[in-house]
Amino acid sequence: MKKSWYLILLLAVALLGVLEWSYGLSYVHRVFTKQDSDVDDINWKPVLTLNRSPNPRYLKKQLKPDQVIAAFELHPAINDLNSFMEEFGSTSLVVVQNGVVIYEAHYNGHVPGQAVASFSVSKSAVSMVLGRMLAGELSGFMEGSVAQYVPELIDRDSRFENISHSDLINMRSGIAIKREVSFPYFTEDLPLLYYSDSVRKVVLNRAEIESAPGEFVYNDFNPGLLGLAFERASGRSLPELLQSELWNPMGATNDAVWMTDYEGVPLMAAGLGAAPIDLALMGQTMLEVGAGLSDVIMQRWHTSSTSISSEKPANSDAEPAWYYENGWWVMPREAGAPDYSAIGHLGQYVYVSPQSDLVIVRTGMHKGDWSDEDFIQLFYDVASGRL
Repeated sequence: MKKSWYLILLLAVALLGVLEWSYGLSYVHRVFTKQDSDVDDINWKPVLTLNRSPNPRYLKKQLKPDQVIAAFELHPAINDLNSFMEEFGSTSLVVVQNGVVIYEAHYNGHVPGQAVASFSVSKSAVSMVLGRMLAGELSGFMEGSVAQYVPELIDRDSRFENISHSDLINMRSGIAIKREVSFPYFTEDLPLLYYSDSVRKVVLNRAEIESAPGEFVYNDFNPGLLGLAFERASGRSLPELLQSELWNPMGATNDAVWMTDYEGVPLMAAGLGAAPIDLALMGQTMLEVGAGLSDVIMQRWHTSSTSISSEKPANSDAEPAWYYENGWWVMPREAGAPDYSAIGHLGQYVYVSPQSDLVIVRTGMHKGDWSDEDFIQLFYDVASGRL
């Protein structure tokens, strides 16, 4: 009997040793205790702080609650906007029109100025950083191969030479990802890309090519590789770039956070935690660049990010179909400029309608039984002349 227990103990120690060597026990513990990502993650994961801009820009307020509420309540499922937002897990709703805040409400205990996890809205924020930096010596960066700045990828597969930085930001790299997560969970792509001690090691050692670049596949390996390449190309750290090329020039009015891995590297796919009013300022900045009223990012980059260049939509289930351009989801209109949006997990949205000079920000803890398509359709309809 003693020998049996001794053998079991040896096997357990050996298993723990293998797990520590292969994944790290702290990572395995996080996967089992935290499970799915959650808006509370910005309160326990390691973060870096983005200080508010030294030249904060406070949007003028001229609240029109009755007008905004009436526009939203035209939707057949919304009888009372505030009750709907509370029930569907919202933490904020901010509406900006013509550069003026016309509606701001907070729900479920959220207070103005408090940072909320925006998840994949981060991809659109990273796009804005790129749009500010792609000039001068970095002017040809997007067309260049990822292998130029991350040559270690070639040691594993020479086909990485064929993947451009543009392929990465547009989710058309051909890199494989497994989105399903099954037991024992910690071996899967999505937990590794979010909870790993070193996400950079994950993207360098685990990214595998499935096909030639071209087809759209939403994939968090892409922003991790793009961030590494851009850091090396610019010679500046990612935290420095996020502060000096996004938060400062935009005029952010509150401190924000950016989640990192346990080596201090920002999670490029899903790291930003910001106050809803500053997310609205992101959208307003994009509007003003498009109108020629701001040079925070290059006009050429803005145009390519908010126009439809892809032959096939990224989401053909939506109506109208969505396209994905430089980290932004683009929704065409029958005539004129398309709408576009940053979209994050659990219902984080920065929706921009150039034709209506409108920005809508919704943040939340969950989406109830609505989908991203449902919320985007709501914003699309509100922007279609209701305000």
